[in-house]
Amino acid sequence: MAVRPCGLQRVIADRIDAIDDERRGRVPLRRASVNAAEEVGLAGTDGAGTRAAEVFERIVRFVAVVPDDDEEISENLPGRGAHLPTYKLTIEYEGTRYSGWQAQGNTQKTVQGHLLRAANQVLGEVEIGGAGRTDAGVHASAQVAHLRTHKPIDPQLVARKINDLLPHDIHIIDAVRARDDFHARHDATTRAYVYQISTRRSAFAKSFVWWIKDRLDFDAMQRAAKSIEGRHDFSAFTDKRLAQDESRIVVVESCELARAGDLILVRIAASHFLWKMVRKIVAALVEVGRGTMKPEQFAAMLSAKAQPFQPTAPPSGLFLDAIVYEGETFDLPLEPVVPVTRTMARRKASRPVISTNARDDNPRRKR
Repeated sequence: MAVRPCGLQRVIADRIDAIDDERRGRVPLRRASVNAAEEVGLAGTDGAGTRAAEVFERIVRFVAVVPDDDEEISENLPGRGAHLPTYKLTIEYEGTRYSGWQAQGNTQKTVQGHLLRAANQVLGEVEIGGAGRTDAGVHASAQVAHLRTHKPIDPQLVARKINDLLPHDIHIIDAVRARDDFHARHDATTRAYVYQISTRRSAFAKSFVWWIKDRLDFDAMQRAAKSIEGRHDFSAFTDKRLAQDESRIVVVESCELARAGDLILVRIAASHFLWKMVRKIVAALVEVGRGTMKPEQFAAMLSAKAQPFQPTAPPSGLFLDAIVYEGETFDLPLEPVVPVTRTMARRKASRPVISTNARDDNPRRKR
């Protein structure tokens, strides 16, 4: 059975929305793609149906940025396709002690795992899914997750009860009722990450910054950062273990730099990110700041033909800073999550001046 490319393109265009609807009903992407091929009569013993399903799957992964099915680890609530009471959680956490956000069968210390265990104690079996899957050591100042339960709850009361059971470095900031079909990851339109580079050694902020000893050219870094805004191929700024058929094209909405005390802040906002993309971009910007790379060389790396950039900034300085949904605006000021300031300079400036000519009225000092 021969399939004409132009006809297949029309079929794909007609079926994208239907496949996405099936995904929202938690049908695996491969099954939804096969269903699409069968519905348009492309299934057959000659392999045409299989090829069509593969094309559907690849197109949907590119257009809808759908993750692999084995990443849907936490979503195992019975009756999950039905309309269950759903709540939107905003969460902050320090990622230093954890193996990342996502719950994994062989790893106990994950943020999602702790939330699930605490929520199960309070509510029974629930479903929790996050908007961003942060890596080990990465923090979040405003992660968003959906919580599905079997019955309606008072979200603020439940959040307080869950917080009482969570470790000190994980905290639910807010909990509100959401649409029953709300999905924290699929419904997100923009994600923003902030990276904190420290220009001095700090005894207190080591877990929240990347300390660079060398003097950095801030203006050169800023010029280079502007070049990544827009639609580019970020093959050079991702890990080589990324699947070969996964698109490296990302539309970056903004890339900002700012100084704040002893910090240089980098914030990147986009619809999605490739694995380690932000940390590799930051590492390259640091090389621009050091003078070992020119801004023009940095811009030239935004190509599918560019060689992979090997250095990766440490996870300690990275924060998932914002998740934006349809109808919301992203206008947060670029500010430190954990400030690093020149405390000694401030103290010296505010120290009272004692005149050496002042009269000493202390009788203990009189001879």
